[in-house]
Amino acid sequence: QLLKIMGLMQAKARVLDTVLQRRDWEIVQGEAQEHQRIAESLGQVGETAVSESTALIQMIQESMQVMQQLVEHRDQLQHEKKALNRGVLALQAEISALKRKMGKADQEVIELKRRDEGHAALKERMDYSIKTLNANLEKVKGER
Repeated sequence: QLLKIMGLMQAKARVLDTVLQRRDWEIVQGEAQEHQRIAESLGQVGETAVSESTALIQMIQESMQVMQQLVEHRDQLQHEKKALNRGVLALQAEISALKRKMGKADQEVIELKRRDEGHAALKERMDYSIKTLNANLEKVKGER
């Protein structure tokens, strides 16, 4: 009977061992499935991160191009500003020269007016002298 009990116990031990092995296998299989789901989820997260990183890199590159264009435009505007400043300085110099010429011309006009006044006075004296001479000439002609 001891052998029978031992045989039953061994059979029970094998059944328990099989049950435990199945449970362990189910647990391992469940954990493996959970790990696979986690890995897939991480893969999706990774793909999303890569996609978002790629989009972010593209946006940064576009921003850098826009900034480069702005820098080039700023440089062009500064060059144009310098050219305009040179033009303004040239115009200011020309205006100063014209003002000097106008001042000289005004002085010449004043001098010419003074001379004209002198000439007008001389003409009046000459006209008077001519009238007087003509009157005297007529007088002399009349006496003859």
